[in-house]
Amino acid sequence: MYNKAFYVYAEPNMRAYFEAYKFQGDYRLRQIFVKTLQDHCKKYLHRGWLVVVIPVDEQTLATRGFDQVVGFLPDIPKKMYLYHLKKFDRCPQSHKSRQERLATPQPFGYCGPADLERKNILLVDDIYTTGSTLYHARELLLAHNCGCVRSVTLAR
Repeated sequence: MYNKAFYVYAEPNMRAYFEAYKFQGDYRLRQIFVKTLQDHCKKYLHRGWLVVVIPVDEQTLATRGFDQVVGFLPDIPKKMYLYHLKKFDRCPQSHKSRQERLATPQPFGYCGPADLERKNILLVDDIYTTGSTLYHARELLLAHNCGCVRSVTLAR
């Protein structure tokens, strides 16, 4: 699957950014990258693609108070076709090793139209590490007859 990432996650400044934004909950920091991600998504919207956001799970949303990916796209029409399956012992992706991430079973359920009518999809997430999150999302969308699936992440 094609993925466009704007920054390198391993860079110290990017790691510090995500620590403050996601893990310390400084929602104001989303503004730094809003234009970058929105401008990229608009290119796809103008060509008729649907923008689908990778969701945060309910527990993370309750703890953090916001969805970090949705925060980057305030002016973009987003489809919320995916949701996290309930898992009470779920370990956050950020606490897993590469092998554990790759072995993760399908974490998502699907709540969009039964037939996506070959519409092309742009998945949006914040960080691409192993790609397993995006591949799981792609698998569900393809099972509902979408067209091409690409992704964009802030960092990789």
